[in-house]
Amino acid sequence: MSNQTIGDTPGRSHTGPSISILFAFRRFFVPFLIALVLLFVGVLVFYNFLLGDKVLLYKDVGADSVNDSYPYFVHLSDYIRREGLPSWSFYVGMGQSLFYLTGSLL
Repeated sequence: MSNQTIGDTPGRSHTGPSISILFAFRRFFVPFLIALVLLFVGVLVFYNFLLGDKVLLYKDVGADSVNDSYPYFVHLSDYIRREGLPSWSFYVGMGQSLFYLTGSLL
């Protein structure tokens, strides 16, 4: 009986990683590197909005970010600063729960 596995050649020892490991490394390294470069470019372009003190609001086609979302987030921020965990606010319509907005703060 022989202890050889499929693909082994007699008289040769395995001194380095197999070709399949190198292929798998290249297969996952190249997309990872591309994603990392794209992430770096995105952070570089939107640096002031991500890490600075500017807010990205659309005024043309996405005007609902200025007219609808921004006032809600300002109100929610003020409510959390004053009261803590958001529950009910009479400043939204006739009164409305603000708890559903906490997920959008993450």
